[in-house]
Amino acid sequence: MDPTAEGGPDTGAGDDVVHRSFVAEAEEISQTFASVFSCDHPAPSDATPKCSRIWAILETYQEQPYLLDPHLDKFIQPLMQYIRVKIAQIVASPSSYNAQDTPILTLAFKTVYSFTKVRGAKTILKLFPHEVKDLHPTLTFLQMQNIKDYDTWEIRYVLLLWLSVIVIIPFHFSTLYATFSQSDDLTEGGGAPGLIGQLLAQARAYLRDSGKTREAAAELLSRLLTRPDMSSSHLALFFTWARTTLAVPDDPVLVADQKARDFENSFLITGILLALASIFKRGKRAELMDKIPMIFESVIAVHNRNINTSGNNSNSIITTRKLAVKVVQRIGLTYMRPRVASWRYKRGNRSLLAGQGAPASAPSESANESDPNEEAYDDIPDQMEDIIEVMLTGLADKDTVVRWTAAKGIGRIANRLPQEQAEDVMEAVQQLVLDAPTDSIWHGCCLALAELARRGLLLPARLESVVPLVRQALMYDEIVGSHSIGSHVRDAACYVCWAFARAYTPEVMRPYVHALATSLVVEALLDREVNCRRAASAAFQENAGRQGNFPHGIDIITTADYFAVGNRADSYMTLSVKIAQFEEYRIPLISHLVHHKIVHWERSLRALASEALRQLTPLAPAHMTNTVLPHVIKEAGSVDVNTRHGAILAAGEVILALAGLPASTGQGTYLDKDVPEDVRNGAKDIVGMAETANMQKGRGGELVRAALCRLIECLARAKVTLNDPPPAVATPEPAERSPKVPAQKTALKAKVVVVKDKNRGHLAIMQDTLDDNLKHPTVAIQESAVVAFRAFSAQFYPGTSSDALVKKYIQVVRSDPLPPSRRGCCLALGALPLHILQRHLSDIVRALIETSQDENPEMKDAQARVCAIRALHEICSTFQIYMTEARQSSSPVHPGEFTPDIVSQVFQAYSAGLRDYTTDNRGDVGSWVRSASIPALHQLCVWVCDFPVMLTSSQSAPSVPQSSSSSSSSSSPMDVEGLVRGTVCLLLQHSCERMDRIRALAGGALESMLRSTNPAIPHVPHREELEQAIFHPAPLAEPEAVPSAMSVSVVVHAAHALPIPQNRTLNWAASSETFPVVVPFLRFADLRPSVLLGLVTSVGDMTKSLAADSWAALAAYLNSIRDTDRHVYNEFWASFIELMDSYSKDDRVLLPVFKTLTLLFIGGSGQPGPVRMFPENNDHMARIHAIIAAEIKNIKDLVKLISAVPVLCSMLASPTPTRVLALRSLLTMLGNKYPKARRVCADSLYATLMSDELASSVISANKAGDSPEGPESARLERILEILSTCHWDGDLAQTKEDRLRVYDLCLLPRPVPVARKEPQQEAATPGPVPAASSTTPPEPKEAAKTIPP
Repeated sequence: MDPTAEGGPDTGAGDDVVHRSFVAEAEEISQTFASVFSCDHPAPSDATPKCSRIWAILETYQEQPYLLDPHLDKFIQPLMQYIRVKIAQIVASPSSYNAQDTPILTLAFKTVYSFTKVRGAKTILKLFPHEVKDLHPTLTFLQMQNIKDYDTWEIRYVLLLWLSVIVIIPFHFSTLYATFSQSDDLTEGGGAPGLIGQLLAQARAYLRDSGKTREAAAELLSRLLTRPDMSSSHLALFFTWARTTLAVPDDPVLVADQKARDFENSFLITGILLALASIFKRGKRAELMDKIPMIFESVIAVHNRNINTSGNNSNSIITTRKLAVKVVQRIGLTYMRPRVASWRYKRGNRSLLAGQGAPASAPSESANESDPNEEAYDDIPDQMEDIIEVMLTGLADKDTVVRWTAAKGIGRIANRLPQEQAEDVMEAVQQLVLDAPTDSIWHGCCLALAELARRGLLLPARLESVVPLVRQALMYDEIVGSHSIGSHVRDAACYVCWAFARAYTPEVMRPYVHALATSLVVEALLDREVNCRRAASAAFQENAGRQGNFPHGIDIITTADYFAVGNRADSYMTLSVKIAQFEEYRIPLISHLVHHKIVHWERSLRALASEALRQLTPLAPAHMTNTVLPHVIKEAGSVDVNTRHGAILAAGEVILALAGLPASTGQGTYLDKDVPEDVRNGAKDIVGMAETANMQKGRGGELVRAALCRLIECLARAKVTLNDPPPAVATPEPAERSPKVPAQKTALKAKVVVVKDKNRGHLAIMQDTLDDNLKHPTVAIQESAVVAFRAFSAQFYPGTSSDALVKKYIQVVRSDPLPPSRRGCCLALGALPLHILQRHLSDIVRALIETSQDENPEMKDAQARVCAIRALHEICSTFQIYMTEARQSSSPVHPGEFTPDIVSQVFQAYSAGLRDYTTDNRGDVGSWVRSASIPALHQLCVWVCDFPVMLTSSQSAPSVPQSSSSSSSSSSPMDVEGLVRGTVCLLLQHSCERMDRIRALAGGALESMLRSTNPAIPHVPHREELEQAIFHPAPLAEPEAVPSAMSVSVVVHAAHALPIPQNRTLNWAASSETFPVVVPFLRFADLRPSVLLGLVTSVGDMTKSLAADSWAALAAYLNSIRDTDRHVYNEFWASFIELMDSYSKDDRVLLPVFKTLTLLFIGGSGQPGPVRMFPENNDHMARIHAIIAAEIKNIKDLVKLISAVPVLCSMLASPTPTRVLALRSLLTMLGNKYPKARRVCADSLYATLMSDELASSVISANKAGDSPEGPESARLERILEILSTCHWDGDLAQTKEDRLRVYDLCLLPRPVPVARKEPQQEAATPGPVPAASSTTPPEPKEAAKTIPP
């Protein structure tokens, strides 16, 4: 359905419901009905899809079904006419009926049901035909249905509804059918043949059903049994049958059987109760009074029986309890004569203008008038006591639907009681809350009070005791385990307040206006649940409109309306501040935050409440100083974890807010001049008190740690005076640690002198607390400590007082064996303020770089490397901000020790971080380092380009890191052009990464560099081509078409660069979008190594979609240059071989390289007519084989061995002589010591020779004259036979014999065994160990190709 084709504006922000002013599909529905449900022509073959479409359309009108009303008549009439005709035909010839043969009729019934579901059965029933002639066919057709056929239950449902309309025709049954008989009965298994008996039997049968048909059957029974011409015996018989079904046996022996029967008949019991409720609602009081005793005790027994089993959460049990309460309620209404209580409170003319001061008619209040018909109440039966008891019990039920039914019953029954008895009922409702205040009772009683108030039965004199209960309900919130309950109670309390607005005049409500207004505002702004905030907002709006005396009512409802309070953070931080401008609501809002929300069970709400207190502090600084701050300081030592955490947070936020206010008199801040010194000292003592009480340990310790960090941050930002001297920092003595000594043993050798003086000052205590939290293993606590340390060090460490602290942190970063300690201290070094960084920059940067590149296996930690990179990033950002602000203020800029050497070292650290591919049991943990390095590298590049003169002193090329081993600092001056080029190469490499997150970061950074204008990034290699490819890509070719050079290679040399669009952003995380853009940059020699390195790892990845997208882009690019630009094609292979040589022994790159080579040599997989792409240079092919042979020679890595097999097999089809070398390598592998390797090699070689003619031609390449082994075809057949029949994973000696036979058939010389040297000879041979036997693999030599100078 197209929303744009529908009229009507959306009336609410954020509301997903599409509001319609008409039914846009009305014509489509009418045409579908005309074509499908026509008696003049057969239905179309697509009738079912068309009807499904109609059902889907109707579903969209669930929220606004009234829009269908103007069209219902033309929708329902053709449906029912079709059903009437078809039923008449079927009834006329019953033997021809089969539900499976009439699918269109079934569709018609299902369509009618869809209308009843959307619009409601009551509305649709009015449009059903109700002629006398329809009674017999409809009943007959219903009798023909199979009650067990659950696929066609809609037919039976609609038929029962139709019968419920037909049976109320205004004619006596005796005049319609001669079959009408007074002898119709309801005895089990009986039933007279008369019409009434048939109707009752059918309806009674469907009362056992568990679906909608039960409701329709109950409706049919109620309408039939309450007809004026029905004999009272039918109703008495039905009541007798119902009593028998509902009754509990008196014999205790039958109790067990009764329980089983109750379970089996639970649906029947529900159906009976439905029918009874409808009968008592529709029947005449005079006819029902004498029959109530027949059923009353049974219904009460059903209610009590289900109350005792209320622990069962079965829906049938819930429905049974609800219906039992409803039946009892209606029995009570039947007992009492219909009347409107004369003693009720009558407001009179309820004009909205009257509430706003406009003239209106005077209200007629008669709450104390005597009832002229008081004697009419003398007929109150004794059963009313049991009925009211059931209602009161229902108010405490655990299910909302039961409580709601009981509340409405209380209101309806009280409306017919004398004032004295009604007052007793209201007193009992209030007493329920006082006696057992559970959440269910609170909710039920609030609903009951709302119903009583809405009907005027809650007299003004009782408001004095009711209003405090309602206010208490508005704040109801009980903790249960790890959550709380009470939102339904608060929502019901808002309903009570809404009912008050409509029930009483402003004069009556005036004494309670302030209490209710403040409570509703607090609830509307500060409740945790959005439904409660919206309910309170609606209740306040109703009171402000109808009462007119709510303070600032119009201003508040325009600020905190139904939609504005939907966002909790906005309600706390924005709306509460606006409404707190009004004095009447200011203190209640603050008090509620202090006493309810900062002690709330939810951690995020406590933090939000403390921030809201900070926002409200400027409006009431005196109250915060004299009341709130002393209270939260006291509560900071509470034994309750939630209270302790919230109080510490609140204390910090309030102090920070007070520090931002001017003093009431004179100069200075409000905190320094107006806050008493004992209060300030109390806030500073919180940290020491928490340390003394060990609050940071045990249960809730992490919450307290985070709160203390925030408190310290707030104290520092508030510039609180700490008079004690800087703390004496204990520096750990470095311990000599050999790389072979485990970190745990080294930790025992390190002697750290940590002496905590009990007489320490606030500064020392806070510093110790921060140090303790910086070393905590929880990341969130470390982050909180770093943020606090940033403000703390900037405020309390002036001059040289920080030297010892910095040395301690550097020592921890370099030698502490505990990873959390190194992580936290790295972040702390990065958070140091500018004046400290300028004194110790070189030492800090060197320590962080060592941590980011730590090769010691005992000290290696991925998260520590991440923290080191982040710290370097923060340091650069600090200097960048300082230099930018100095330039803007025309002040001299002094970068201090940030020399070109430091810049070069930082760049090397970032580059090394981007080559971190460490893996452990957590997966690719190196990706964390790469993710941190990309934005850091981008920031460094922008900074250097913004201040090229200050940060560089020479135009010589930078020393760009080329491998992880070359991480030592360079003394060469930094060159901006080289740094930018290296950055672009690294970003392009990682924009081809296999991980979506890394691609998105790298691509976004590259885009940002191209878009940057302040500063503009110079020296970007191939800028025009990059901008053209990223911001103005050519449209992708169709999937079926072979990509051409123009469609794939979006890198074109434009005569004029196109403007960069501001809104277009490439989705770098989507591999289908990224690789077609980046891969064509392989044509540029300076970018090719970087792009190729990232691309190869993606092509060889295990993810199918990533591998497919990257391979498609690479294949398309190579196809486009293979015939048009052979020079570039050959250069591609040269770079590919250089990549293989650089990353020899590096499986992370080599295994994807093997897969990429396989795809290139076989032309992809699953493609018709693959295009093989081999190097045109024989030397290139030979070099590829040599590298592969060297990689798999004498290795124990079975994965690499198996990965090399497909490459070698695909090389057999090469037109170069290298295919013979590949064959020899494969035959060598047939004698490998690993059975699986031999088996895989034999299978792959067999499949290749069988399916690839070019590969099988390698057999003829070795032919030298007439072979004694026979002609070529015969030799090939014998080779295939040996490969397929021999047990290659069996005995090694036998497999070697079979391999020699293959050598002979291939006309290749047999391998010559190499004699092993004796161990004594090896030991006696002097000299250095050969490089090939080294246990440490050589470092990858890709650096010079990855980042060109």
